[in-house]
Amino acid sequence: MKYISFFLLLSILFSCSYALAEEVSFNQQDRERIIRLETKVGEIDKRIIRLETKVGEIDKRFEQRFEQIDKRLEFMQHLMIGMLGVFGGLCGIFAGLLIWDRRTFKEKAKNEVLKEIGEKQIKPILSCLREYAKAEPKLREVLAKHHLL
Repeated sequence: MKYISFFLLLSILFSCSYALAEEVSFNQQDRERIIRLETKVGEIDKRIIRLETKVGEIDKRFEQRFEQIDKRLEFMQHLMIGMLGVFGGLCGIFAGLLIWDRRTFKEKAKNEVLKEIGEKQIKPILSCLREYAKAEPKLREVLAKHHLL
């Protein structure tokens, strides 16, 4: 039994080696297949190159567009800063005018009131006080201190 199995194993090994040792010939069909394959690879390379150039053009357009958007945003920022400056300046001028007008109005109103009262009521009161101050020394001192004598 040993010998039979050994013989079968050797026959299998020799038959496999004979099949592997066979030479494969390179024929015309194989040559044509390789040529077709090379042409297809060449076409694919051309398409890839065209796609790369298109991608480069698209990148340039995007860069130009982003630059335009950046310029517009920068212009808008400068415009807003200018508008804030003008608004702040106008608010400052308005506040200054209000203060100036209030002070002027207050002084004019005070002068008018003093003029109105002074002519009618203050002169008689002062003259009465001056007469009474002749008799009262303390009142005389107070009026003298305030330069009303």
